[in-house]
Amino acid sequence: MNKILFHGTAYDMTIQHMERHGEFDMKIRHFHAEYEIYYLIQGERYYFINNTTYPVKQGSLVFINQHQIHKTMSPQSEHTSHERVLFSLPTSFLDRINAMIPEFHSQQFFADNFGVLSLPLKEQKLMNDIVSSLEYELSNEAPYYEHIALMKMAELLLLAKRTIEKTDIAKTISVPSTVKHEKVDLIAQYITTHYDQPISLPLLAKECYVSKYYLCRIFKEVTGLTVIEYTNLIRIQTAQKLLRKTEKSITEIAHICGFDNITYFQRVFKNYIGSTPLHYRKQTKLNVPVSQSATHDHNDVRKDPVI
Repeated sequence: MNKILFHGTAYDMTIQHMERHGEFDMKIRHFHAEYEIYYLIQGERYYFINNTTYPVKQGSLVFINQHQIHKTMSPQSEHTSHERVLFSLPTSFLDRINAMIPEFHSQQFFADNFGVLSLPLKEQKLMNDIVSSLEYELSNEAPYYEHIALMKMAELLLLAKRTIEKTDIAKTISVPSTVKHEKVDLIAQYITTHYDQPISLPLLAKECYVSKYYLCRIFKEVTGLTVIEYTNLIRIQTAQKLLRKTEKSITEIAHICGFDNITYFQRVFKNYIGSTPLHYRKQTKLNVPVSQSATHDHNDVRKDPVI
């Protein structure tokens, strides 16, 4: 059962405060252009980000950089209820913070610090105060409420940055010790490293010393993606970068990203991004936002064992 405690917006930022009772896993594959901050007030979760599974405890902040593959899931315990706050921050909102605090580069902060930050008790109290103040301002919409919300979000980011700078992050972040999550992380890391090469289920099963059936089952359970979908996402994200930053041909980029067939590459790219590679390149050169449909459920466009 879900209970929304608060939902509000300021400028183009969205805040959602929710309680969930009973087991809950994010069911859809998830990556988007917005930046996200996930604050766990009560409970315990796992968070899969890019190719690593992080345990999330009460009082932890999770930072998601734009276009990062991520999924939250329940721990293997009897107590699956949790309370969390989710902040969705588009680039335009972070630009407002950058204009207010020129020496603080918000986008670079997310790029450098994505993952989980466990807040000490004093910082947890400060964070709770920030959340309460934001919800009060957005509920009442008194004069200048959006300006105050902007300053409160800047305070949140500065609090996190200060905590990171004075904390040994290696001691605050640990990967789960369950065999299932270790195997999934190993699979994801192999795909991320070898996306430009032929990848097959038998190969992955051999690398991880598991059966193909078990591999497929646990990977979908933890990431929300099939192995094929995850591999295609990694390849398409690489293709996006090459289309934006190089003048390489579409055919050359398809080959670099591990696609043997240019037609299949174009079909997969459009399925995830919502436009053809050529249209994406033209639009990004003109700084026009490209509609991206990857946060929605897609059907696999190919089912053969070579990924």
